[in-house]
Amino acid sequence: MLLTTFSSLTFLISSCCSSVNLLIQKYYPTLLPYLAKVVTPMMAHGQYLKQQYEDVYVVFIGPCVAKKEEVDSSKEKYVDATITFR
Repeated sequence: MLLTTFSSLTFLISSCCSSVNLLIQKYYPTLLPYLAKVVTPMMAHGQYLKQQYEDVYVVFIGPCVAKKEEVDSSKEKYVDATITFR
């Protein structure tokens, strides 16, 4: 595995793609310590909108089905709903 080959290197995995983050969580749990602890741009934008506007309902519209899973599984409710299309 890559980690044993490059064990002396310090690295961080960062991705704004929730599919990549879910892939690491489900199939490569040994890489979790290297996954950056940051929110995706969608969540950051939702958080910003919730802070700026009182009683706002944030909806993400986009083609990525993984965003629905990201919103549904998130503890923080920065995005209230997602709409995807085919």
